[in-house]
Amino acid sequence: MGPSPANKYAELLRQDLYAFIHRSFLELCPQTPFLSNWHNEILAAKLEEVRRGKCKRLIINVPPRHLKSHATSIAFPAWVLGHDPAKQILCLTYAQDLSDSLARSAPRPVRTPRPQEPLCSRAPMVALSDGRSSAASSPLQSSTTWSPSPTSI
Repeated sequence: MGPSPANKYAELLRQDLYAFIHRSFLELCPQTPFLSNWHNEILAAKLEEVRRGKCKRLIINVPPRHLKSHATSIAFPAWVLGHDPAKQILCLTYAQDLSDSLARSAPRPVRTPRPQEPLCSRAPMVALSDGRSSAASSPLQSSTTWSPSPTSI
């Protein structure tokens, strides 16, 4: 008997950043339709090159409301930390209010309400360290800590 559809989907989320971006968007914005487009697939591919170390510098120029912030500041850090909990990620924005909003949203993809179906991690899950949720109160096991610190420049 082969793997169940749920296991296949979980493996897809672990291996495919675009699928993870899509799923995390649905988790964070359940009332908003996800409009797939070619630029999102290219963005995911380029971010995967960043994760693998093939791309050292990446500039993303797309119009507002095209998933830049979600993909780069929410989904990508969660996905990277799911693959390598020892990674350190720094996200900067131009405005403090955007920084605060991203810091509040960033850990949510890894705190899915369906703990039997974690969005990322072939490795251990990530927990918050800022008091909003502790590893002890979370259904997720923690071996690394996510400490979102709102920062703007």
